[in-house]
Amino acid sequence: MTTPLVVAVMGVGGVAASYVVVGVLHDAAVRHRERSFERACGPLVDAVLGSEDAAALAIPTLRRLPRRALAQALVGLATDLGGDALPRLRRVSEATGVGRRIRRLAQGRWRRRASAAQLQMLLPDDDPLRTALVLDPHPVVRARAVEALGPEEALDASRRLFDLLGDDNPGVRLAAQLALLRCDARLVPHLIDHLAGDDSTGTLLGLEVAANLPDPRLGVVLLRHADDPDPNRRMLVATALGSTLSQTDEALAVLSELLDDPDSTVRANAAGAIGRLAALELAPRLAAKLSDPAWVVRREAGTSLARMAPVGTMLLRVHLADVDRFARDMARQILDIVTTRDGTGTLADGMILSTVDEMPDEERWAS
Repeated sequence: MTTPLVVAVMGVGGVAASYVVVGVLHDAAVRHRERSFERACGPLVDAVLGSEDAAALAIPTLRRLPRRALAQALVGLATDLGGDALPRLRRVSEATGVGRRIRRLAQGRWRRRASAAQLQMLLPDDDPLRTALVLDPHPVVRARAVEALGPEEALDASRRLFDLLGDDNPGVRLAAQLALLRCDARLVPHLIDHLAGDDSTGTLLGLEVAANLPDPRLGVVLLRHADDPDPNRRMLVATALGSTLSQTDEALAVLSELLDDPDSTVRANAAGAIGRLAALELAPRLAAKLSDPAWVVRREAGTSLARMAPVGTMLLRVHLADVDRFARDMARQILDIVTTRDGTGTLADGMILSTVDEMPDEERWAS
């Protein structure tokens, strides 16, 4: 009767002892890797930042490190240092066998290829594997490869990244957009080509990049999308026109038209863009929007007028006696937060009303 119970207890005890042994061995291995890596910190610094002679002397010590730990350390340094340190990091990667490890990982299943994609910045610029990982058939690998691109690398691969804005996988599209957002004004000619091309699923994401990359050269191509049937595109056009340093007559005329757009979000973004441009000639059009049916439009119109002091402030005061109670309320709310520190009546930083509590009750429920 008791024999099966004894056997069961012994079995459980054996399993527990096995877990303890495995845990102890694992902890010992981790401590050994940490000690090895701590001893190699000095040679790693010499290899990356020291003279060529110091780097050559450090390589034999680094070769004794686990390739996985060394690869992670080199990627971390590439992210933190970048620039001129990247060629040295790539030479260290090739000299210590990390490059071979990356290439082996790239030949495996998609999880191993994803690991290779995260490390691909350690490969030479002309290594064909880098292009292969960005175009990998698995979306996770493509996204990881794009995420690992630095600003200069993203600029070089911009045409391929614009193609990926239309990728079937949303994660890849987001990774490509974020990589493009890391670029500087040198991206603008490629962005213009993308936005001027045939309509595609990547156009909306391209417009978001344009809205976050102020440059007057974008003005003409943005106007091309101002009458697009998609309100999201019209909204981004309005936002971008207010951040492209473009105050051409045509751009201001488009923003004036967008103030009457059927979509309230488009109208609100157009009002905000006019305020950022400080286009005084459109101040009366903004003042008229203090009676807009949508609270968000009235708020943006009011804050834009306040940025145009003293003309905008004067118009706000005129509307304190408006027959429309929404216009009166919004003018009062904005004027209540207008400062006179410098006698200009401009809005203080961070003092723009934006809380739902300020909405009239009927609009609060509607929103």
